[in-house]
Amino acid sequence: MIHAQSEKNVAVVVPVSIGAATATSLVVDTLGYKYVKYVLTTGAGVVTATEFSVTECATSGGSYTAVTGSASIVLPGAEDNGLNYGIMMQIVGARLQYQKVVLIAASTAGLYTVNAVLSNADEVPITAAARGLAGQILIA
Repeated sequence: MIHAQSEKNVAVVVPVSIGAATATSLVVDTLGYKYVKYVLTTGAGVVTATEFSVTECATSGGSYTAVTGSASIVLPGAEDNGLNYGIMMQIVGARLQYQKVVLIAASTAGLYTVNAVLSNADEVPITAAARGLAGQILIA
């Protein structure tokens, strides 16, 4: 089996241009997975992010609180485009089931996207949709 077959991909912040604003994150349901990796990708523009962090909650519509240590990553400065920044964490034990990403930009506009990769599934997803994909090809 290809290891990627046991992962789930989630578009957390779809490609967006923000300036002096906070991007809205989709909820990531981590149930059934042991690890998550959030990847912030910077795009064209004068990219200056001031915060990239993870929050969590016991219910999808509840009050989210910051995950300790997730805001410690050094963020892109002006003209740092086409770069990836990652937050990797174990989601067993004290971690709560639902998570959101906080992405705040400074006063200049830039393009951003954030994706999550959930891995080490309790039950291996067997369809493209269960893997968070619109389509897939498996090549051995």
